[in-house]
Amino acid sequence: MREWRDTHRQLLLLAREEGWSLNDEAADYESLHRALLTGLLGNVVTRNEDGEWLSTRNRKPLLWPGSSLSKGGDKKAKLRWLVAAEQVETSRLFARCVARIEPQWVEAEAAHLIKRQYFEPHWSKKRGCVMAKEQINLFGLILASGRRMHYGPLEPELARELMIREGLVAGELTREPEFVAANRERLQRLEEMEHKLRRRDILVDEETRFLFYDQRLPSGLYTLAHLETWYKKQAGEHERQALFMDDEFLLSHSPDLQGGAFPDELEWDGMRLPLEYSFDPTGDRDGVTVIVPAGALQQLHAERLAWLVPGLLREKLEALIRGLPKARRRHFVPVPDYVAALQESLSPDQPLLPAMTRELQRMTGVRVEQEEWREDQLPGHLRMNVRVTDGQGKVLAEDRDLARLQQRFEALAGEREASPAREEVVSGRTWVFGTLPACQESEQGGVVFRRYPALRDRGEDVALEHHADADDAHWWHGIGCARLMLLALNEQVRGLKRFAGQQPGFQKLKAEKSAMARGALDQALLRATVSHFHLHDQPLRDEAAFRERLDQGRGEFVPAVEQALRTWGELFAAYRRVMQRLEKNFPLAWAHAHRDLKQQLDDLFSDDFLLTVPKEWLDQYPRYLAAVEQRLEKLGGQIGRDRAVVAELEEFRERYHRRAKDTPPWRQSEALRLYRWMMEEYRVSLFAQPLGTRVPVSAKRLNRQWEAC
Repeated sequence: MREWRDTHRQLLLLAREEGWSLNDEAADYESLHRALLTGLLGNVVTRNEDGEWLSTRNRKPLLWPGSSLSKGGDKKAKLRWLVAAEQVETSRLFARCVARIEPQWVEAEAAHLIKRQYFEPHWSKKRGCVMAKEQINLFGLILASGRRMHYGPLEPELARELMIREGLVAGELTREPEFVAANRERLQRLEEMEHKLRRRDILVDEETRFLFYDQRLPSGLYTLAHLETWYKKQAGEHERQALFMDDEFLLSHSPDLQGGAFPDELEWDGMRLPLEYSFDPTGDRDGVTVIVPAGALQQLHAERLAWLVPGLLREKLEALIRGLPKARRRHFVPVPDYVAALQESLSPDQPLLPAMTRELQRMTGVRVEQEEWREDQLPGHLRMNVRVTDGQGKVLAEDRDLARLQQRFEALAGEREASPAREEVVSGRTWVFGTLPACQESEQGGVVFRRYPALRDRGEDVALEHHADADDAHWWHGIGCARLMLLALNEQVRGLKRFAGQQPGFQKLKAEKSAMARGALDQALLRATVSHFHLHDQPLRDEAAFRERLDQGRGEFVPAVEQALRTWGELFAAYRRVMQRLEKNFPLAWAHAHRDLKQQLDDLFSDDFLLTVPKEWLDQYPRYLAAVEQRLEKLGGQIGRDRAVVAELEEFRERYHRRAKDTPPWRQSEALRLYRWMMEEYRVSLFAQPLGTRVPVSAKRLNRQWEAC
């Protein structure tokens, strides 16, 4: 403080000598120090990030130890800018008579001395002009750095170029003048052709579009506000029209788009689902994406999606053939010729891979097994991407594996149905379901999709469900109606259960703990009821029809079911005789036959065979068991032949199960179902030829039937 009192006294004496008048009021801190700054600009001092003091001309002074600002601990640490009355060099360079100041005071008082530098000019979408970062220096001391400021007035030509490149061409505008919006929409429409054709050379580049605007916009326009004012108030009609781009300008050459090759929608089962195209080989959505509401997902079939769109089919066919094992692929050379022939003969109303197999075999005589087609290893753009949305268009999931998506959303649907927050499921022990249409249509997300109502057997009652597949709904509805019939005929059913308990076959099943044995009687009653009331042949849709059918068949119900139970009782008795022989100790040399027979019986007597096996083949079961018994009788003297035959049978069985997987019989193709029962007939011809077969069969016929699958 003594230093400042000395300074104040000296200034006061000088002012009196010069005849200056004194202030009526004392000056405040800022006014005083800004006045002092005008003569002390070379002594401005700042603290850097390392805690060192820096001054102009790259000097590094220390604060004079006697200064009050050199002390103070935390208060000193907060000091950022100072001005010194003098800088004296003794043992070190010291700044004396220092005071706290603000950097903006220095900038204002040294406006004629500071130097400004500008960095990183860029277009600001938010501000609608070109901004840059400013750095201010005073004798090498940085007063400000990174300050954002309007750069247009400093370099209008560069600012105009950036506005055109970033704002107009790249679309970085918060408000689009009419011509910019129209050009962008036209460009987006034409860009879809690039995605469809998977090419990047159809549209003119950004430099061409920049030159288009550069040649038509007057100089001096470098902000969005300037552009809008000129376009609305100053530009003539001819100048405005010249700013609109047409297709001829935007296309570098005319693309070869065949009509219908790249549709905007996928039509399937009465639905029209939007298609989206993307040419992004590194992205997850590369290729074609079909957009489907979650409620319609179960109606999609992988067979239809396998066809993609006509414009990509040729590339997919070629990739499939080239992906075959070398031993197969060499028969289809040159590949493009075979692909061209396939395109002429294939039709999308049939599954793609079986159709390819059939046509290639017709051309060359060489058969490709369906499992050899490696569709899962194709590039992403040759497999349809499925995007699932909710009612508002929000994306719920995406995947190229339709089955995985359907399984996931089927499980979610089940959870929602079980949730108490959802409407209670309609169920009952009598017909309480009103009139059920064969199909219900609804709209979600602009897409019309179908659901198929059906009654579902729950053991103690029946519930109304909606299926995405018509075949599933038809099958389950017949079983559900049968349960309602049994509930309505409760008195008769109790008597039928007592009757079944007297049949040796049902009695012997009690010794078996399998799921088939536990459910055999209930499924037998359901199967007999479906058959007696013709519930699969003539579906019931309302209560009146249900009552009428019940009354018509009530009188003959018990005799008809007793006859069915008697027949199946004999079947189960024969089944248990065979199983008892297999459960005994078999010679080790018969192990191959034991394994094969167990597999055969597991296939024949699956958990729900009484419900799922067609009548014409279920009637053959006694003959199949008789053939098994004859095989066991002869096995001891024909072990070598039996072992050779088993290897052939295992190959037939394996390819059937590999193809059928978990698909229920009513959804398998007719050819595949026939193949399955021809295998049983072939066994009869091998091991019990005197029993005869229902259809002509041999290994050659089996292979020929497989070719039709």
